[in-house]
Amino acid sequence: MIKALNGNTRKKCQLGIPALCSISLTNTFFAVLMLVISLNSYANNSTNKTVLTVGLDEFPPWNITSGQVMSGINVEIIKSLAAKMGLALKFKVCPWKRCLKLMSAGKIDLLPGVLNKGDRGDYLHFIAPAYKTQSNKVFYTLDINSELKPKVAINSFGDLYDYSIGVVVGVKYFEAFDKSYHLKKIEVSENNQLIAMLRKKRIDAFIGTESQVDYQLLKDDNYQGISKAKYRYKKPTAVYLTLSKKSPHFQDAQAFDQQMFKMIQQGEVDKIIKTFYLKLTHQGL
Repeated sequence: MIKALNGNTRKKCQLGIPALCSISLTNTFFAVLMLVISLNSYANNSTNKTVLTVGLDEFPPWNITSGQVMSGINVEIIKSLAAKMGLALKFKVCPWKRCLKLMSAGKIDLLPGVLNKGDRGDYLHFIAPAYKTQSNKVFYTLDINSELKPKVAINSFGDLYDYSIGVVVGVKYFEAFDKSYHLKKIEVSENNQLIAMLRKKRIDAFIGTESQVDYQLLKDDNYQGISKAKYRYKKPTAVYLTLSKKSPHFQDAQAFDQQMFKMIQQGEVDKIIKTFYLKLTHQGL
């Protein structure tokens, strides 16, 4: 606790010995300042440990950020996980590359839909096991009968070298494609920009996750006249929820792993995915 000036010090101040008085007051001021900083730090840490800040890019039906309330398959999975961990949720919408930078800096705590590629393990904890094990990558072009369409035929990986391919900056698709630096890749910041680029003939095709683009084909009239190329990547791909290693929640990484294991083992994750798609079907999709 902070002690008031003692009687002798008060007397010396009154007798005109300002140096001692000034030192004592200065010490008192700094003691009060340090106490305030300490209390604020404690309050902030307590808040951080009870709120899980989640980064989301627009990636329907997994992340739907365009409405007033965040929704989508990933959001439902995260809500269930957070409830089991006794955490409140806060969502931050960001383009994919920006989300990764925020995770690297510890500005957000959790990011869904991440592949364990490159140097991501340096700053991310991959909550195990993976909640999704298949993520087909498909190339999309304009329909063969579309008046907009130039002649584009992608029947093998080698055909990709003949065309310009739209990609989202920072996204990992599959190793052979990611490491093929001689391909003509045109980068955009968000998925929804790819369709506009294709229709304006600024790219010949774009690559996307099949479940995400197929959802857009059903929901968005702008996706009419788009078709899948014959060549696609269909090998098993592990997709994870991740924690920032700079997050205060990283110290509970093992508990996150345990809860995710239970959710997958008990079929809860599969149920969330199936329920979401069933809901879409009932809406006439």
